[in-house]
Amino acid sequence: MRAASRGGELPFYLRYAGFQLRERFTDLLSAFAYLALYPFFIWLLTQMWGRFNAYQGHYSRSEIFVYIAITELLFMTFLRSPFMQRTAADFSISLSRPRSWLTMTFAGQFGATLGARLVYAVTALLLLPFFGVPAKDVIDAFFRLLLLIPLLGVVEALMASVLASAQLLWHETRYLVLPITKIFLALGGVFGPLADYGEPGRSIFLKLPASDFFFQVGHFCIKGEFYEMSELEWVVRILFWIVVFAIWNRIFFRFAKSRHQSFGG
Repeated sequence: MRAASRGGELPFYLRYAGFQLRERFTDLLSAFAYLALYPFFIWLLTQMWGRFNAYQGHYSRSEIFVYIAITELLFMTFLRSPFMQRTAADFSISLSRPRSWLTMTFAGQFGATLGARLVYAVTALLLLPFFGVPAKDVIDAFFRLLLLIPLLGVVEALMASVLASAQLLWHETRYLVLPITKIFLALGGVFGPLADYGEPGRSIFLKLPASDFFFQVGHFCIKGEFYEMSELEWVVRILFWIVVFAIWNRIFFRFAKSRHQSFGG
């Protein structure tokens, strides 16, 4: 009976994710500053790469424009959704409904992140040809990105759900989000491909999850293959992190729920 009940709730969670996705397309005014800065970051970081790393020869200038557009797209939507800050307020209300708050948080965050990334993707598709990138290269790269975004969205939503559960416990988690995002920024090759880094830093960074979430995605979208790893290896690494964050979700949620005031904690 419980399994059947959960199966019947699936359409609700899908609609909830869809609502959060559509909301990203209706809230463009508040995101105007980010959309205005997006092309500036692409241009600036490409100029920096051309000044310091162009001699490496791993990427052409056009490829770097695409790489920066993709990694900035992923980073600017990485643990940034306002939805994450609203989840704690919905926790007490969810206690009176026969639905899982944790699943709602995951579904909502997945939809919000996917919606934001689609907004930036459309912007990049219209923008990059003006930077001299061949339209075919842009279309090919973002088609590959669309293949990876759902799996990346699962990881992102699970990470955000961990922080949402932590917010039930500590009431405020924004001070945790900043260092987490900056660590991923520094180690993930957002500003430039890790393939252009020197040793031993390159070998170390390539083993870290930040590389899987940013650099490897950008490299795959450009080259059609991952850097020094197979497609199966990348998928296995992502699935491993999905399992890890799913376990952390259960641990944080149970601990936070026992301490929440609605449960007498």
